[in-house]
Amino acid sequence: MYSLAIPYVVFVFILFSLSFPIWVSKNSQVDNISCMNLRFIAVTMCFIFFCGFRGFIWTDFNLYYLCFDSMPTVFSNKQVYDSFFNSDYFLWDKGYLLYVYIIKSIAPNYFAFQIINTTIDYFILYHVFRKNCGKNYLLGFVLFFLFNGFVIEFNLLRNTKALMLFILSLDYLKEKKYKVYYILNLIGVSFHFSAVLFLLIGFLLTKKLKKSILILFLVGNIIYLLQIQWLQGILSFIADYLPHRIGLIIKAYLYSMQYSKTSNFGISIGYLERIFSFILVYKKADMLEEKYNVRVFINCFYFFIFTYLFCSELNIVIQRIPLLFASGYYVVYPLIVDNWNKEKKIIFYLIFMLYLLLKVLSYGSNNELCHYEMFFQDSALTYEEASNRLYRFKMKALSEEMK
Repeated sequence: MYSLAIPYVVFVFILFSLSFPIWVSKNSQVDNISCMNLRFIAVTMCFIFFCGFRGFIWTDFNLYYLCFDSMPTVFSNKQVYDSFFNSDYFLWDKGYLLYVYIIKSIAPNYFAFQIINTTIDYFILYHVFRKNCGKNYLLGFVLFFLFNGFVIEFNLLRNTKALMLFILSLDYLKEKKYKVYYILNLIGVSFHFSAVLFLLIGFLLTKKLKKSILILFLVGNIIYLLQIQWLQGILSFIADYLPHRIGLIIKAYLYSMQYSKTSNFGISIGYLERIFSFILVYKKADMLEEKYNVRVFINCFYFFIFTYLFCSELNIVIQRIPLLFASGYYVVYPLIVDNWNKEKKIIFYLIFMLYLLLKVLSYGSNNELCHYEMFFQDSALTYEEASNRLYRFKMKALSEEMK
């Protein structure tokens, strides 16, 4: 089954090799700039080609394809509009629907929409990484795919736009342009309701939390290692007081075997990595804040770590919340590496390469839904074929859950 992981491994290792710093003599500044420009072009092409030209893969393509297919355009007749307004898709977040409407009116093909969507994501990430990650900004793209990037690009189109607006807004938050931060995330709410979280925590992301962070880290490890389950009961209680539809959705997730099972506990490679990363970032936080003004990204990193430590009892939380704050990893690690000497960088890249391989290989041990293909391949599945495969997978998962 690891053969399914080969395209992902090849892709991330191309990005990895392009992000690897090339040391040149002090007299070769022109060559260094030219090399960086070539690497940037190569990363751009790899990102857009691999993510934008994918076929019907992973699990959520059917929802987004059907929504796009039923969406009217500025050239559609009244019957098409009426049909869409009466469909379940009209209940989706209105910002996302307007976004799809505009793009489909320009390019009425789902795969063209997919390419445009990926390109927008890429240049938002490029803008943030180029501005905040120093000379090693290309490493940010590798970290993006190491920490949930495939899920973000392939499966969560609505969430992704809200997330990209949040990542973009952090640039303004660190410059104390609070109005722009809240405007961008209000727009994000129109793409996915989860962006409300960004509105609520904006003030925390600017705070210096170093003393309380250490206490939370210790408490979180106690909860994680002793497998203390506290979150499900609280969320179930809160759900009773939320709007009916939202409360039902929360409870459906809480009591589903698929999303509530507690298989995330235990001392694993991921746990050890997060412990090491926390200690490293905690020690370097003052230097990073003073030199680069990246407190908001450091605090995002802390949110990422604490979600795992405090909330591992619920799969749905671990699947959805950490990726909202993984931007801390994307920005903080390249800056730390940028301040190491050549020998430390080499050691880091060797260890990082092994961890990257282990993480990406997990896609090969997952399921056939992750089988990568490009939409223009002769062997690529049609929408009907891919939907049938997804249906068989869901029925198999449901039967196992019922046992």
